[in-house]
Amino acid sequence: MAASVSLADEIDISRGDLIARPTTSARVAQEFDATCVDGRCRGPGARPRLRHQTHHPDHAARITALDYRLDVNTLHRDKTRRR
Repeated sequence: MAASVSLADEIDISRGDLIARPTTSARVAQEFDATCVDGRCRGPGARPRLRHQTHHPDHAARITALDYRLDVNTLHRDKTRRR
């Protein structure tokens, strides 16, 4: 799926570049919160492969907790289905 982004200023960015607010910087971390939108994030214990930007290899991960499941059609958060 392709996506286009229009920015206020003309800057040179391309696939794999990170866009962030000036007040928010990227940081290195062992743990983080994420939103999963595919079937590989089945719940605690699942081991999806992660990729950050395009020039990095996939990284192994392990899901330790699932707060809710999100219905992508209605954006309803179902906190009863945590597995």
